[in-house]
Amino acid sequence: MPKEFIFPGSEFLARVDQFPYPVDWTVRLSVERGTDAEPKSRRQAEELAGQYDEYEGEVSGPPASIDEANQGIHEYRNRLTSSASEVEVRATTALCVWGDTPQEAERRAKDLTGYFGGHEYVFDRPRGEMENLWYGMLPGARAPRVMTGYTQYLLARDFSMSGPFTGAELGDSSGPLYGLQLAGGGVRPVFTDFSRAPREHASGSAAYVGELGAGQSVALKAAVHAILSAGRRRDVPGSRGRAVIVDRTPKQEWVRFAQACPGETQVITIDTTAAVSLDPLRIFEEKREAQRFTESFLTLLLGTTPMDDEGIALSEAIACVLAEPAPSMRVLTEELANRGSGDPAAKRVARLAAVARKDLAATLFDETLPVVRTSEADSVVFSVASLALPQKRELESGRLDRLESEKTLGRSVMYLIAALCRKIAFARDEEFTAVVWDECWWLTSSPEGCELLLEVVRDGRKHNAGALVGSHDPHDIGPEDSEVGQVIVGLIPRRFLFRHTDRSLAQRGLQFLGCDPHDEELLSVVTTELSPITVSDEDKAARAGECLHRDLDGRINGMQILIPPDPEAAAHIHSQPIAAAA
Repeated sequence: MPKEFIFPGSEFLARVDQFPYPVDWTVRLSVERGTDAEPKSRRQAEELAGQYDEYEGEVSGPPASIDEANQGIHEYRNRLTSSASEVEVRATTALCVWGDTPQEAERRAKDLTGYFGGHEYVFDRPRGEMENLWYGMLPGARAPRVMTGYTQYLLARDFSMSGPFTGAELGDSSGPLYGLQLAGGGVRPVFTDFSRAPREHASGSAAYVGELGAGQSVALKAAVHAILSAGRRRDVPGSRGRAVIVDRTPKQEWVRFAQACPGETQVITIDTTAAVSLDPLRIFEEKREAQRFTESFLTLLLGTTPMDDEGIALSEAIACVLAEPAPSMRVLTEELANRGSGDPAAKRVARLAAVARKDLAATLFDETLPVVRTSEADSVVFSVASLALPQKRELESGRLDRLESEKTLGRSVMYLIAALCRKIAFARDEEFTAVVWDECWWLTSSPEGCELLLEVVRDGRKHNAGALVGSHDPHDIGPEDSEVGQVIVGLIPRRFLFRHTDRSLAQRGLQFLGCDPHDEELLSVVTTELSPITVSDEDKAARAGECLHRDLDGRINGMQILIPPDPEAAAHIHSQPIAAAA
């Protein structure tokens, strides 16, 4: 090793991961307390002091190497005894390369030796000892004698500077194969066990950000397939993976994909031909839940606020209806009409009766419809393409009072469906359940929706559940101007950033990932190098799904999401239109 080195810059073991071919390395360690190692260092100091006598009478005096060694041993002894926790590390490092041919193995060995030789790290290849060194790298093997001649004596800080605990690993140690790590030399599998986080007292949620067509929806679907296919555990009776999904696409992309995945799928379609009831006073059996979600739903629908006169009147009427044996939205409408004769605030919110005449109102007000019940299906999909939703720019304008009535109703019903997703996800703790909300701006555009997402992210760990959310802008996941939004982003550990050719959105994505948003090299990666669109169709297909990933342990690296090795699921995972035959 060099006589002196500094950190950063001396992490030679970390640099091994940067080669374009795999390099194995082993460090055999013998660690001794500083107080035990000090007598040996004292004897070395005494031997060096004696060497000065050997050059007594020499005109040129002792060589400079003795002065350097003497200075080094005194510094070493001072640091060794400066702290009771200091240790002496005796480290022997061996590296191994290989190839398909002897010539390739030899070339790689010379390449490795030459690279580190330029940085004053001398790698030796003792003739006739290659086999012994190789066996010495195996776990549990006795150290061969040849290794002892290459022992480095280091203190704890110096050994740590070599970077022995840094690497290019990404993902979990076990779980379904979710992608390939392409950075750091070679190709490594990225295993992802979405159910691992709740078992280790962490959030099981994940967030996906990228521009249109960058691959975040495909990555979400691949995650659902992994959860459904690997959820059953031998040592946990009744365990399985479940997914609750909101499908807003007119082509029912999520419906078709869920039906192609392992397990049973239940599809609940919300349209003008209502077959089930979403009446919040009927679907939430627990009274506090029914009170809370009904208030939030009607607050969005009627444009009131919880603490104004209308909000208080609404809350009192809901509490009164819940005290009755058969509460329902129809009964609440009648209660508000009766209260309106003596309460102006109740009269103003009694306009709820006008909503009952809308096309989609049957799913809320028709008491003859059965209450929506989720079966024991592995995946539950709410197909809501018939619900009209406001555009994002309409929500950002702040003029919600000018929204069309259909959009106001659709936005409110979507909140109600999201609350039902939460109810399903929290129902059974023995099975991990993912709540999938793609293009989640429709939920987080309201304070009520943000609170609901925060609850799933924050409390999902207790109920063995998590949210998988996706959008084009990270501010859709956690609104920047909202304290709740900042908490949401802060509590989501797994994050995926796909291509964003817009520089501003790319900067937001990097900040969301936990990287420097002004790093020009990273900006170039996000805007031009992830699944590039200015390449041939063949290259596009080969590089689809590239992203930057921050895993559960906070490590950030590049990876490529893989299509599940399930032909039926793979056939329904893409959303782009099929090109017409020439």
